[in-house]
Amino acid sequence: MLLDKEWTLEELGEVSSKYNQLYAFAYSLLPNLSASHRLHVITAYANLPWQGGYSTVNFFHHVFRLIPSGDQPQVTQITYASPGFIELAALIPACWAVSRIVTALANAIGQQTIPTITSVKACENANSVNCELTLRR
Repeated sequence: MLLDKEWTLEELGEVSSKYNQLYAFAYSLLPNLSASHRLHVITAYANLPWQGGYSTVNFFHHVFRLIPSGDQPQVTQITYASPGFIELAALIPACWAVSRIVTALANAIGQQTIPTITSVKACENANSVNCELTLRR
């Protein structure tokens, strides 16, 4: 995630939390999940209603915990400069979905004050596949 302007630790924490929630949602909708994982996801959707507040937070937290640790976003590098960036190792289809969700929301409400993921680039190296996100605030 490219970081423009100045960011507080609280803002970075909030962006990380929201990113994990959206990533978990996107991951839960991937078509190639194992049968057992799909069953756990369906159970979460059926048993954790979206009634606002903590029920929604609990849903995202539960769905995120269902993601195998190797598929969860991992920070691979952080640089704070002008601009800085956060590089994540994550599944590209889930990253793309998060990018589309955030960009569509920002465009729909017409606000440029929320962090907007403006691009996603896949970076492949010998050890992992990384998602490079451009984040504008």
